[in-house]
Amino acid sequence: MALLVVKDVFKSFDIKSIAAVDHLSFSIQNNEIVSVIGPSGTGKSTIVKIISGLLDFQSGSVLFAGKELVTHQSKNESLLRKISYVPQELSLDESKTVLENIGINLVEENEEKRHHLIRDMVETFGLQYKDHKFPSELSTGQKGRVEMAKALVTNPKLLILDEPFANLDRSLRNELKEELLEILKERKISAIVVTHDLEDAYSHSDRILVLSDGKIKQFSGASDIYLRPHDAWVAKFSGTANLMAGKVLEVNGDDYLQENKLGKFSLRCFDSKVKKESFAYMLIRPEACIISENGSFKGKLKKLVHMGSFYEGQVQMGGIEKFKILINHGQKFKVGQSLRFDIDSSQCQLLSI
Repeated sequence: MALLVVKDVFKSFDIKSIAAVDHLSFSIQNNEIVSVIGPSGTGKSTIVKIISGLLDFQSGSVLFAGKELVTHQSKNESLLRKISYVPQELSLDESKTVLENIGINLVEENEEKRHHLIRDMVETFGLQYKDHKFPSELSTGQKGRVEMAKALVTNPKLLILDEPFANLDRSLRNELKEELLEILKERKISAIVVTHDLEDAYSHSDRILVLSDGKIKQFSGASDIYLRPHDAWVAKFSGTANLMAGKVLEVNGDDYLQENKLGKFSLRCFDSKVKKESFAYMLIRPEACIISENGSFKGKLKKLVHMGSFYEGQVQMGGIEKFKILINHGQKFKVGQSLRFDIDSSQCQLLSI
């Protein structure tokens, strides 16, 4: 049985406006970490607030462990206590100590058990020497750990993170998320993580839910979002993509022959909408382009963008102005220089137009 089932949920903030959440349906399993990604204003925070019981909606329902959690008419408060929601902005009470903040949502009458649960979180998040301090006396990272401890002290079955680390620098954000993921896996807690950061989503998710205009564009394994996007929109949103339009000349089982500006290519296709004689995109990721002195394709390097561990080069060739390839640090190229490369078609695929 799925832990969480969202069934045909619809939400609009204005009757005349476009739906913020447009009849969404999906499920999340036990011990699963799911990231929700998509452009700004596409319904990511809206759907997690609905699941958390913080936002009313017009129709549909959400089930938790087979029971109704929230509908457009009712909320199951006892079930909602099994879910912890962490907002975008830190919600610590500045007038309370670390210990008091951690226990603020803990409903436990037995003082000894309550103390044990709070101390467990203090030790889990390495806050032993900060427990009597106030938020104003803590570093940003320590505040983040208190926020996580506060969310987990109730021993939830589902943790919802609505971009709580968005304002942290990357190194601190990675440190906190790595700590949190270890704890979630160890305690078998499922999580929904709203994020704008694709690297975060790829690195810590079992599955990724891609939203656009309040609708699901794709919901699949983290690697499939990048390697097997359902359409051109997901391909472009999930990473740098060269899309070469052309006609599908032949289809032989799993082998598709397409012709575009670069030539003829034998390609894979996971898109059932692509048929023989139809026009489709050839998806070429930058890493599928292998620089070689004797490469089949030649172009002029028009732009070189430093991406940290590699460079992204924009190449002009023929009628193509901004064809993007990956250039390693050891490959010494300058803007204006000509280069040659091959395309590994086994790393490419066809997508419907």
